[in-house]
Amino acid sequence: MLRYTVAFLVTALFLFLRGVLDPMIGSYVPYLAVLPAIAFSAWFCGLGPSILSMLLAFLGEQYWFIPPTHTLRIVGTAESAGALVYFLVSLTIIVFAEANRRTAAKLALSTDQLRQSGEELSRSHSELERRVTERTSQLQERNIELREQAEIVRELSGRLLQMQDEERRRIARELHDSVGQIVAAMGINLSLVERESERISPAAAAAVAENSALTQELSRQISTISHLLHPPLLDEVGLTSALKWYVEGFAERSKIQVSLDLPADSAAYPRKWRLPSFVSSRNASRMCIGIPTAALPLSALRT
Repeated sequence: MLRYTVAFLVTALFLFLRGVLDPMIGSYVPYLAVLPAIAFSAWFCGLGPSILSMLLAFLGEQYWFIPPTHTLRIVGTAESAGALVYFLVSLTIIVFAEANRRTAAKLALSTDQLRQSGEELSRSHSELERRVTERTSQLQERNIELREQAEIVRELSGRLLQMQDEERRRIARELHDSVGQIVAAMGINLSLVERESERISPAAAAAVAENSALTQELSRQISTISHLLHPPLLDEVGLTSALKWYVEGFAERSKIQVSLDLPADSAAYPRKWRLPSFVSSRNASRMCIGIPTAALPLSALRT
C-alpha cells in the first residue's frame, strides 16, 4: 500500500509542477513533464504503482492541460497519436524499469546467498580449525604419554636387566666359590687316590682316572658357566673384549669357526649400555653363516 501511495504523491507532484510550467510548456509535447514521475514509480515502486502513475498522469494531462480542458475526451488524430505515443513510451519505461528492478532483486538475492554461503563456509572453516587444533592437542598429549610410558618401560627394562645381571653374578659367584671349591677338593682327593692306584685293582684305578678327568672337565664347565652368567671382562675392560671372549669361547666349545664384526666405536660405548648390548648379543636368535664354495665337492653344489 505504501508503494501505491508514494507513486500517487509523486505523480501529483509532477502534475503540480506541470501546472506551474504550463505557461512555458503549453501544449507542446504535453506528456513530457510527467514521464519522470512514471520512471520514478517504475524504478522504485514496482509494476502496479507505475501503471497507476501512468494512468493518473494521462488523466491529469488530459483533464487540465490538453485542450479542450476539463474534459477527458480525445479530439483529433494528433491528440490520439500523442496519447498512443505516451502509452508506448510509458510502457517501455515501465518494462525496462521492471526488468532492471527484477535483475537487481535477483542480484541482491544472489549476493545475499553468496554472503550466507561465505559465512557458512567461514563457520565450517573455523569449526574445522577448532577440531584440528583439538585433535592435534590430543595427539600431542597422547605422544607425550607414550613417550613417558616408553621411558618407564625402558627404565623398567634396564632395572630388570640389572636385577638379572645381579642374580647371575650371585649365582656365578656361588658356583665359583662353593661348587668350584668342592670340585677342586674332589680333584685333590682323586689325585691322592691316583697316587695309590697300584694298591687297588686295575678296574678301580681306571675308574679313579676317569673320575679325575670328569672332575677336571666339571671344573672347566663350572668356570665357563660362571663366566657366561657374568663375564668379568665386561666391567673391567669393556664390551668389545667381553664379546670377543664370548665368541672365542663359543667357537672353542662348538668347534665352529666364528668371525666377529664390531663397529669402530664399540669400545666407546657408555657403561650403562654395555650390559644390554652384551645380553642382546648373547640372546641373539639369528646369525649370518658364510660357507666357502671352494671347500665343497662338486656333487654338493649340484644338489
